Amino acid sequence: IHLDPDCMYRKCNSSYHREVGDGKKCREVILKEYGLCHKHYKDATDLMVGVDGFRLAKFKLDRTNELLSNLEAESQAAKKSNPDLYQRKNKLIPKFVAYKEVIETHLASIESINTYNAGVYMDQDRYELVTDCSVDL
Repeated sequence: IHLDPDCMYRKCNSSYHREVGDGKKCREVILKEYGLCHKHYKDATDLMVGVDGFRLAKFKLDRTNELLSNLEAESQAAKKSNPDLYQRKNKLIPKFVAYKEVIETHLASIESINTYNAGVYMDQDRYELVTDCSVDL
């Protein structure tokens, strides 16, 4: 994973494994675009603040939903024809569900803080696509 710079995957970038300051790095293999695994993604969402943070979180939620629906479709397609592929795809689904839950919780907290402004930011016509969405901690 570390030797191929064009690889789509890398290890979780979290500086701790189970508890903050435990001195162990997380070894979970994840998509590069997420930066952190589903267990540590709350750390990334905590950095998503303000209007830009809301847009980034909304983009991440849309991307996670897209990946999740692709995984579910590919998993069902491989169910009878390729059991090994089915197992691998099916194992990833709960991880992306966890990503989705973390992002939805973060969006809900932003909306509760900014109840007046949330309606403006959620307007799809005003939503701007965020192209660089990698978060490194």
